[in-house]
Amino acid sequence: MAMEFIETMRKLRITSYWKTFVLVLVPLILLPLPINGGKEGRAAYVIIIMAIYWMVEVLPLAITSLLPVVLFPLLGIMDTGKVCTAYMKETNMMFIGGLMVALTIEHCNLHKRIALKVMLLVGASPRRLMLGFMFTTMFLSMWISNTATTAMMVPIVEAVVEELFKNNDDEEMERDVHMVPNGSSEASSGDKTIDVDLNSVTCSTDDSVTYVGNSCQQLAVSEIQRDNFSRMRNCCLLSVAYSANIGGTGTLIGSGTNLVLKGVYKESSSSVNDPVYQRKLRTCFLMSIAYASNIGGTGSLIGSSPQLALKGLLNELYGSAPGLNFASWMGFNVPGMLINTFLAWIWLQYIFLGFRRETTDENSKTAVIQRLIRKKYEELGPMTFHELATLILFILCVLLWFFRDPQFIHGWSNYLPVEVEIDDATAVMAIVMFLFIIPAKPQFWSSNVDKENGVHKPSPALLEWKYVQDNLPWGIVLLLGGGFALSDASKISGLSKWLVDQLGGLSSLPPFVVMLIICIMTATITEVASNTATANILLPILSEMAVTVKVNPLYLMLPATVTCSYAFMLPVATPPNAIVFAAGRMNTVDMVKAGFFMNIMCVVVICLMMVSFGGLIFQFDGSLPDWAVPTLPNVTNETMQSFFLNCTI
Repeated sequence: MAMEFIETMRKLRITSYWKTFVLVLVPLILLPLPINGGKEGRAAYVIIIMAIYWMVEVLPLAITSLLPVVLFPLLGIMDTGKVCTAYMKETNMMFIGGLMVALTIEHCNLHKRIALKVMLLVGASPRRLMLGFMFTTMFLSMWISNTATTAMMVPIVEAVVEELFKNNDDEEMERDVHMVPNGSSEASSGDKTIDVDLNSVTCSTDDSVTYVGNSCQQLAVSEIQRDNFSRMRNCCLLSVAYSANIGGTGTLIGSGTNLVLKGVYKESSSSVNDPVYQRKLRTCFLMSIAYASNIGGTGSLIGSSPQLALKGLLNELYGSAPGLNFASWMGFNVPGMLINTFLAWIWLQYIFLGFRRETTDENSKTAVIQRLIRKKYEELGPMTFHELATLILFILCVLLWFFRDPQFIHGWSNYLPVEVEIDDATAVMAIVMFLFIIPAKPQFWSSNVDKENGVHKPSPALLEWKYVQDNLPWGIVLLLGGGFALSDASKISGLSKWLVDQLGGLSSLPPFVVMLIICIMTATITEVASNTATANILLPILSEMAVTVKVNPLYLMLPATVTCSYAFMLPVATPPNAIVFAAGRMNTVDMVKAGFFMNIMCVVVICLMMVSFGGLIFQFDGSLPDWAVPTLPNVTNETMQSFFLNCTI
């Protein structure tokens, strides 16, 4: 029967067109919700459809984000104008401005210069290299997109790994010089073949060691000798172990000899020439930059879109009362980001490399890799005006964000003679204006003449609009807007309040336990759904749940927002995971095995940070703050107005 069912499905081509079936059937199956559920049911109908579409991507994420513009007005939940306003709030403008600054950094290759410089300073041993990869990726991911950071770091990692696994320079000669019976050789160069007399040739290596005469022949067969020696060595070790076991008749001494053999053999087989070790080290390096990219994206408000979703929702619900801004976010989450990155470095070493001492082969590669990184850095040439101006404007933008309203001192916005509120979007858009004004190659003092037309050719700006059009991820802007529309509809329809009432049993649990449950649930959902979509669905519910649990809304919303970026288990969880999974041709089991513990570890760290460091910054006192208390309608005034109206009639 099972085979017949599968054959029937195959004939109907259901497996090939499953997305079409999901697209059509989900709205039909959920029809009882808008028919019988009232306004809350109609809002839930749209949210569930969008959640499923986001998870399985039956439509592009950005197109799914536009569904509220169609469905909310048709179902009588929100006016079209109010829905459309959600797609271009202050947070969206801040996000667009931050992306433009990041695109300028990518455009002038400043991010690559920073990455190579950091790796030159860290060192070239495998463990130090991995630490350098991770902290460089983490820092860059705070400011530019996680996908762009990972895509930039993967080629650098691949080049370093290739150099680390490359055999000695004599093996390079073995590949280029092929022995022939008459004592000469054929060396290939391009499409040509050159006969070389090995008795007179001079061979040189990258280490400036010169071999003359017959030494080249010895180098060509050295690999075979090493293999024979390795086999003979292992054979001798096994014979010693067998003799000890037989002579010891199974006593403790015999068992100890086996352990000694195991340790010696493991040490010899874990060198850089071991294919298993090579695969593990390559996987470890690639996985490290994916993890660092995901973790680093939580370090600043513009690092990842869930933070912007949180900021936009808080501004919508509570204004500036929660005290969440660029400075307070970094003050809280940068320590947690550093801790998680360091723990990820330790964990990846443990699961892939172990904590053994580095072998002689690894140490011998350090100088070669250091030269490779230095060569790549020198290929960038001296720092151009384009890079320098971009770096200065980037630092200025961060300072404007950080000191706009840092809470611990008066920010620059407080000294302006205006009575309106100035937010982070104004600061970043001011920097964006300069990016389009300042020339990338200022040549006011010299003539830049187009030789063909004989006219002066102006220098392009630091950032050009065509580059922005081609590279800015406009879909994420719509994704944020769709999330804000869902949030507004959840509040207006009363769906958030209804969901919280259904979860009323959680109010009897300690707040820390509630926070831990929420973070674990969020980390599970974000493995199969977009982190932005996860934040957009959960955050409105958590804002209402905070009232039920009687805690500061940030106590639940902030760790859930950070946890949306903690997706380490599956290749489809985040773009960085997918990039390194494809580049390293990894096994899904390896990623799940390493990522499961990473998810748990990061969730525990963020929860502990909330109850310790977070309390100092956001003043958690275990009670619901006044600004979070829902405002109730003035029932007395409404009753009196109704009374006087009836009397008049």
